Amino acid sequence: MDGGKVFSRRAIFNLVLLVALHAFRILPQLTSASRAASRPHGNTTCNTILTSGSIMKVILTGCTGFTGGEVLEQCIQHPSITSVVVLSRRQLPASVASNPKVQVVIMDDFLSYNDDTLRAIEGADACIWSLGKPGMAGAMDNATVKKVHVDYPMATARAITEQRKAAAAPNHKFRFICLTGLCVTRDQNKPLWIMQDYLRIRGQVENELLAHAKENSSFFESYIFRPAFILPKQSTWKSMFLQLAPSVRVDALGKLMVETALNGYKADTWEHSDIVEAAKKIQA
Repeated sequence: MDGGKVFSRRAIFNLVLLVALHAFRILPQLTSASRAASRPHGNTTCNTILTSGSIMKVILTGCTGFTGGEVLEQCIQHPSITSVVVLSRRQLPASVASNPKVQVVIMDDFLSYNDDTLRAIEGADACIWSLGKPGMAGAMDNATVKKVHVDYPMATARAITEQRKAAAAPNHKFRFICLTGLCVTRDQNKPLWIMQDYLRIRGQVENELLAHAKENSSFFESYIFRPAFILPKQSTWKSMFLQLAPSVRVDALGKLMVETALNGYKADTWEHSDIVEAAKKIQA
């Protein structure tokens, strides 16, 4: 959940209430149920993320936003990532777009991948999907929220999978990293206290990505990140307030997402508690 953007008062109130309920264990069933559904994935004997020496091409979305911008910065700085393809509705600042590692593809429609876009993403090893934000809850109709948070990433996942199938057999699986949030529910019938439509929609994309990975297990892996509040690297009055609730700094989260793209993870889902525990080691 993006703590670096200004949302409506209603959205902020709902987010604070939701995270507070979770923090005080009024909603423990959401975390326990999702953890039970999290399946072993990739290298099941791996307890830590290893440093990768491989050369990688990465697809990014949401790079004009708070979290996606941090992920882009870390991908540019990472020595094992040699190419970054940014799918974006608008151009990035020249200081970023001019970087020799970066190729910006302007997307008029994330549901349609033309030949030029397919050529740009060809040979990519991973995608880190950061597009969307909780501030959309209540600000847009459910059809639009679903389009952005479910239809867009699934169209991308399918385009990538079809491309991988048509190409010569790759020597490793494509990794799709998707950022959702704390308290997202995969049970589409579970009654929720607040933001139920939004949390179910985010749960729907988790379900569909994991199902897609299962159906295409020779080509594709999905990893879900479920952080609570995401804090800026530099403290502000707002971030100091949000630190009272479950939270993680954006640079730590970005590093974990990038390293998961490089190396995978022992399970398909990073719960907030997993993120915080790993972040402590990064920031130590």
